Amino acid sequence: MVANDNVNYLQQTGSAIVASDGTATVQLGPSGSGEYWAPNIIRVSTNLTPQSVQNANASYCAVYHGSPAAVTPAAFLDDTYLGSGDSSSVVAGTIVQYGETLTASWQLAQPGDTAIATVYGRTADTLQDLQSVLSLIPGAKFSGNTGNAMQWAYNDFTVSGPVAINSTTNPLNPQMLFQTPFNLNCELSCVRYSVTSSASATPRAFGILVTVFDGTQNVPLLETYQPVALQASSSTFQYTFTPGVTSYSGGNSPAAYAGIELPPKIIMPPLSTVSLLRSSAQTGDTYSNLSILYRQYRTLDQVGYT
Repeated sequence: MVANDNVNYLQQTGSAIVASDGTATVQLGPSGSGEYWAPNIIRVSTNLTPQSVQNANASYCAVYHGSPAAVTPAAFLDDTYLGSGDSSSVVAGTIVQYGETLTASWQLAQPGDTAIATVYGRTADTLQDLQSVLSLIPGAKFSGNTGNAMQWAYNDFTVSGPVAINSTTNPLNPQMLFQTPFNLNCELSCVRYSVTSSASATPRAFGILVTVFDGTQNVPLLETYQPVALQASSSTFQYTFTPGVTSYSGGNSPAAYAGIELPPKIIMPPLSTVSLLRSSAQTGDTYSNLSILYRQYRTLDQVGYT
């Protein structure tokens, strides 16, 4: 191929801070009317990856080409469930003119994280110059794009607290902590919270209740309490409920720990709930540092939970 001095190498990077709802948008495009892009690869990533940060989400990212003001299905190019680090060459063969952008849009990313998009290719001052380096066909999709296969991502619902615990001696009057989305199936992975008891000298027991919506009402799926010593007054316990953990209790006053094993594959359909169970809770008891980790499926199809 004959070298063209009017064609230059293209590498442009943009970034955005992930909002509290897990979304971020990065837009890249020519800066002037006399500039044309022939992208070959677009890479999307985040600073925090699920491999290096506990409970970080496996974020979703979609890439669009067209007007920066209209990110629509008509402008869609490719998407990936590995928004924390993936590359696509589907953009090859595309021409990006002034007034257009390549838009990378994230969902389910870690709030406060930095989303980054980088485009690699060629840039020229005229369309005629660009033709000499323009790919004839698009390349490969994101490796995190698997068509209609089952897709999921971890998500984490958190409440820092403290939140007052309703005092009651009736454990069948649960205090709801979390409800699954109306259009997604979820698999419960872990529930953690800390309980700080008041000075009232009454032993307490704490646990969780999982209910599933059967189309008419919520019916109990799982009910479990701490398996060991009851929590005394003026103390703090951290409770962990998760599959595969060996039930345990320990720690030094005023902080102590309790682990409760859950059965595997706790599938919660839309509108299921996770609630706090308590027995002999007293006025002034609070919970804090609530974290509910769940695997969020992107389809209502029940087949293929692996």
